[in-house]
Amino acid sequence: MSYMDVLNLLSTEGQELFLSVKSKGKDVRDIYSQMVNDGKKLADQIREECEGFRKKRLVLIKKMNSVDLPPIEDYLNIQEKLKQEVLMYAEKLKELNQNPPHHEEFQKKVKLFGSTLEKLQELGKNEKVRIPWQVTVCADMDPDKKGEAVTLGGAITDAQGRNLYGDWCDCCGHEIQDGAKGEGDLRWKNLDHHKISICDDCYQNRELVFQKIFRILSLTKFPTQFKLDLLKQNLNQIEEQKVESYKWALSACEKLRNFKSMWAGSLFVAQNNIDVFLRIPLAEVTSLPKAIFVAMSIYKNRPLFGYRDSQKDIYNWVNYDQIFQSTLKIALQLKKLLSFKNQSQIENEQKDLDQELPFVGICMKNRIEWIVSDFALTLSNFPSVCLHYDWGISEMEKIVNHSECSAIICDHHTFPKIIQANKNNSNLKFLILVGSENNENVINTDIKIIRWDNLLKINLPQISSFEKWEKLYINDNQEIKESFDEEKEKNEDKEEKEETQEMEKSTIKKDDKIFSLIYSSGTSGSPKGILLHQGGWLKSNNTPIFITPLVSMSYSPLAHGMDRGIVWTTFLNGGRVGFRSDKPDLVDDLLLLQPSMFVGWPPIWNDLFKRYKGDLKILKEKHINSTVEELKITFHEELEKWETIHKQEEISDITDENSQNGNENEIVKEKEEKKEKKEEIKEEETTETICKKVIQARMHKIFSRSFQLASGGSFISEEALQFMRETFYPAYIVNLYGITEVPGITSNGSWDKNNVEIKLVDVPEMGYISDEKVSRGEIYAKTTTMFKGYFRNPELTKSVITKDGFFISGDIGEIRDGKLYIIDRKSNFIELYYEGKSVWVNTSKIESMMNNSQFFNKLLLFGDRMEAYNIAIVLLKQEIANKLNDLKLNNKDEFIKNVNELKSQIVDQFKVIGQKNNLKEYQIPKGVLFDLDGWTMENGLVTPSSKLRRGKIFQKHMKNVHQEYTLINNLLKSKK
Repeated sequence: MSYMDVLNLLSTEGQELFLSVKSKGKDVRDIYSQMVNDGKKLADQIREECEGFRKKRLVLIKKMNSVDLPPIEDYLNIQEKLKQEVLMYAEKLKELNQNPPHHEEFQKKVKLFGSTLEKLQELGKNEKVRIPWQVTVCADMDPDKKGEAVTLGGAITDAQGRNLYGDWCDCCGHEIQDGAKGEGDLRWKNLDHHKISICDDCYQNRELVFQKIFRILSLTKFPTQFKLDLLKQNLNQIEEQKVESYKWALSACEKLRNFKSMWAGSLFVAQNNIDVFLRIPLAEVTSLPKAIFVAMSIYKNRPLFGYRDSQKDIYNWVNYDQIFQSTLKIALQLKKLLSFKNQSQIENEQKDLDQELPFVGICMKNRIEWIVSDFALTLSNFPSVCLHYDWGISEMEKIVNHSECSAIICDHHTFPKIIQANKNNSNLKFLILVGSENNENVINTDIKIIRWDNLLKINLPQISSFEKWEKLYINDNQEIKESFDEEKEKNEDKEEKEETQEMEKSTIKKDDKIFSLIYSSGTSGSPKGILLHQGGWLKSNNTPIFITPLVSMSYSPLAHGMDRGIVWTTFLNGGRVGFRSDKPDLVDDLLLLQPSMFVGWPPIWNDLFKRYKGDLKILKEKHINSTVEELKITFHEELEKWETIHKQEEISDITDENSQNGNENEIVKEKEEKKEKKEEIKEEETTETICKKVIQARMHKIFSRSFQLASGGSFISEEALQFMRETFYPAYIVNLYGITEVPGITSNGSWDKNNVEIKLVDVPEMGYISDEKVSRGEIYAKTTTMFKGYFRNPELTKSVITKDGFFISGDIGEIRDGKLYIIDRKSNFIELYYEGKSVWVNTSKIESMMNNSQFFNKLLLFGDRMEAYNIAIVLLKQEIANKLNDLKLNNKDEFIKNVNELKSQIVDQFKVIGQKNNLKEYQIPKGVLFDLDGWTMENGLVTPSSKLRRGKIFQKHMKNVHQEYTLINNLLKSKK
């Protein structure tokens, strides 16, 4: 509706009011423009005046710095006065923002406009005429309704709170980098405290002073307090002509340490190019293949993938552009090999999957070629199948047949296994072999073997953009045939050509195309094919991470979703990924790589915790007779490092308002309050606390530059999490909860309400029922990135996804204070029949109680719902298992005798533990079975994520379990 239409509908009074509103709105806009323009002129005058004063002071500071031994106290006083003066000008700017020129007149006109508008709106209601919304906002200069202040500037911050638009020098108070993307003044950021910045002038002056100090004291970095005390003790040994300069350097160190803004012991780095701005194009991408193109373009010259050079003990890096070139070549070759699928194969595909392209397996240990294959398949829109390199032949055969892989990309380790597993597989046409070994020469097979290196021996056509790639090689596959098939028959049958082109048309929505098929670990049974789609994978892994430098490690099987997701997330954020080497100890690679972000399986953190406790015990025993003072002298370097890491003055807690506006009283008050709190909780120093600090300082080297450390994949104890917080401080510790089917459910118990829904469903048979006080039950989760279903298993899909789209996790959770805690697993309960009724036993709880034994390493409880007790399957300690295996081969009678004696001892041990913990009779295992073969990934009883495959272990011992029940039942009957 136009203004004229409104005028014609209104009465004469209404028309006059309408025109009056328009006129008064124009008056408001005019006075607002005048107010802002005049305000900016005054602001520029204040800034020029401030800059003039600042330059004079900087000249004086520079002049003082030009002498050999500048008077540090005078130097710092001038620096402090400069800051106070600059902050005074900042206060003037603040006052100007709050009360700019013409502000009073502006407010009067706004008020007059508002009252006239109210009258018009009231009249419109009475006359039943709708006033256009444009009229109501034609003079609205304050859309946030925050009041009278008019802001003449602004600030943009990243995810870590770093100010990216307008920053302030912590030395002189000068406003720096007043512009986006770093095109303004150069600033230097503090690596220890990300909210501290200094301008380039102050940085250069600081460096001049430090260089003089370092030269005189023969240092390479600013001394710690302990080092400074040692240097003072050496004063008597200094040559007479150098004593004066030596004393000056020591005094300068003391004064600089106390001058907060100089941050003497900290490292500053220049920041001109901020990742938050580089990521803007990626944030707008909705296509996974396009995300690869955009990331490769943005981060072209950065290092991406690294591998360890065992001889030089360094990581060698390959940059984004090099990886991109290889990715494009492999993608083009894959399109040539696999684009022409036979018609019968397509007709047999499930209609609900809308799949027209073949699956391609990837079966290798973690290496660069694994991810290049992943990228190339994504660019080609071929769904990948993640095949675990440690699977047995039968498992490999079953899964390759189930997924109907047309090709598999493998290395020389997995090549023989794949050949044996696919002797009778008619679907598998190609094996692409990575590596230089000649395995194919010693194995007879009808499957065509293609060398990875040969696929890279092509000249790339000019591909300037993703749109060109998509047009030439995705949407119109005819181009790929013309580019590569030089021997193609020119007189191709027309009908066959049309049929081929029809097959190559995509019928799946862009963000809904199948990305990958991940087979789950299968802890409770056979692996399941989890369907992931491109849209969900992109959304899961395109989350901004502003960590500089961003370095992660690929160490757990890429066929598992977690490690693969970390690689993609790092890649899309411009980071780099180092691959684990063949060294047996992961810590060796971590120490060399120094990741800034690391996600570890709970067994990794538990192993580090175990090392920590072991090292602490040894150190305490070694220095059992040492005093606290003696320990401090012996381990002064480790203790200094610990103190540096755990220093309590957290600058990030000081508010931006205080630091930027110079409210020194507030800052001092805040620091004093922190100091008082610190004194209240200060722990008394003992040999125990000193030894803890020493071991923590040593272990801290593993993750010395980590910003974030996470545990994910399975349950981790609070004790282990606390160890991580204390030892690897100040890294942010995250406990992740998610499932392969539904990744990223919670982080430290919290969840994103916009993308994740959680509800707890009562499990009355296990005693988990929600009430008014607490919410407990089985976790049902629904996310925007969850899987679409199990491949070719609709019945299983229906059994785990509710009608309203929630995934039934099988985990038992509790919500406290708005956070989700995992307290149990539904499958951890077994049903028994005791004294005429069904009872439930929490196996994980009992296993945890019984697991501390000198006879075995691990145990699993098995229960039959028709029996009144459970049986323990135990993994004996290696030396005991070896002894029994020897007896089994050489002396069967002695073997049986030893087995029975050992069983009796273990059952007696169970009884003692049960009585100590007030367990009921049916909760205590009455029978024991031994596993002498071990539980490993190689024999298929442990998943790649180090979880036990209970289903397979029970299946292995099922016959013996029933025999054990019969034996014990007969024994119990004979005693009655």
